[in-house]
Amino acid sequence: SIAGEWGASANTVALITGVLGGVISAVGCILGGWVCDRMDRKHAYVWFGILQAGSGIAMALLPHTQVLFVVWVSIYTFTCGLTYAAFSAFVLEVIGKGAAATKYNALASLSNVPIYYMTNLDGWAHDHWNSAGMFFTESGLAVGSAMLFIALVKMLRRRRSPSQA
Repeated sequence: SIAGEWGASANTVALITGVLGGVISAVGCILGGWVCDRMDRKHAYVWFGILQAGSGIAMALLPHTQVLFVVWVSIYTFTCGLTYAAFSAFVLEVIGKGAAATKYNALASLSNVPIYYMTNLDGWAHDHWNSAGMFFTESGLAVGSAMLFIALVKMLRRRRSPSQA
């Protein structure tokens, strides 16, 4: 529904959200996995989410043209791949080896709950404030969630005794 605001044709939308989008996301997943093997997975997850929020803010603020639609949807899709990889790396690190397949699938299934609600919230925000308002809403919630995640990690680290660290 937002493509029309950028003058993006149906073929452009099909291309960038279809096969090309899948390839771009896969490249993001591969690079994200590589990065997660070289840094703390929690930090990667937060930073990738902030990058994704930045792409949404850029899309809201920059001119609404078909070319920029392709550019920013591609960047958003790439950062989505990064966050998918970081989520998987983080979850796999947390669950350990016992009943790993069951625990991973349970957590992956639960991760669809906020995605469902975010999709509905995006639709509501778009209906009330247009696509720019939708992007600001989504990006604001992503940054707020990153800040909450960082605060929780710090709080949990402080609660652990030095012998447990």
